Amino acid sequence: MHTGGAVPVRIVLESSQEGAAPSMTRHTGLLYNKPKSIFIRYDEQEQQGGESAAVGTTIRWDGQELKLIRRGAVESEQSFVAGRRTGGIYRSALAEFRLETETTYLTVVTPQEALLPIAMEWHYQLWLSGEHAGQFQIRLTLQEE
Repeated sequence: MHTGGAVPVRIVLESSQEGAAPSMTRHTGLLYNKPKSIFIRYDEQEQQGGESAAVGTTIRWDGQELKLIRRGAVESEQSFVAGRRTGGIYRSALAEFRLETETTYLTVVTPQEALLPIAMEWHYQLWLSGEHAGQFQIRLTLQEE
């Protein structure tokens, strides 16, 4: 797997929450393969008060922890470690919450000899300011652009 500069990627993000229909979004972004971590960066649109606003998203995988950082109209940080409960934060113009996630499943599949494709999947329980907010399942796949 080579390291170095940015590699353009196509991203498919599938998410589902218990009791709700699954959703799928597609993005283009950049993949950075560093010696101890991979980083994925892309922009998404967040609906706030009937308007759409840009949010820059970064995902970092270091072999044990998946970290999701969002900056823009919404700011949040979440960490996912299999079998652990971790803290985070969510901020928008309308609200601020303390987040906790308990990751029940986390897998990242990368090819042996190449950088792409990459498949990530994680399942977690979410608490917002101490209140249980549901169970979520996320699947993210990356292909070369």
